[in-house]
Amino acid sequence: MADYTNLIEKTKEMQNAFVVASLTDEYIVDTWPMRNATLEGKEEKLLEVRVFNDKKEVKLFRSDVGIQSFGLRIIDDDNLPEDWDCLMYTADDQGNSRKDYQEQYLDVNTDTSPVGKTMVRTTGGGYFYLPVDEPRDAQIKIKHYVKRDPDSGMAILVDWRAAGIKEA
Repeated sequence: MADYTNLIEKTKEMQNAFVVASLTDEYIVDTWPMRNATLEGKEEKLLEVRVFNDKKEVKLFRSDVGIQSFGLRIIDDDNLPEDWDCLMYTADDQGNSRKDYQEQYLDVNTDTSPVGKTMVRTTGGGYFYLPVDEPRDAQIKIKHYVKRDPDSGMAILVDWRAAGIKEA
């Protein structure tokens, strides 16, 4: 598949990266290059693939499996559009621990996970591999990008991306 080959080409230089892939019947979380899962032979079921690290995300996506071509979007923190800024978060009221990402918990059923060391069960009953040593309370790091609305002067969200996986 040419679109998937393009994704491989755009991500071959990425270090310390992860992948999150959504298929019609499967959810994949792995390191990049993939060690515990594969997308080979699954192109027909593929909806979205995000390959990301703390500096960059390459996203291959389509809204429906009936659509043959994929969109490709790259956000590189070292090469953002001039009018974009990365939203900053503060961990406490005193302004300590500023960071450029938000942490969101992954869907891990803590009553039944892990199944093995890194295979986790979701609250809905499905399973997925999580490439961390301690999967309980694992979080995905999300970066949000804003720019100033020219009419109102207000900040508007223009995009977001995955930026890493944090262990508990």
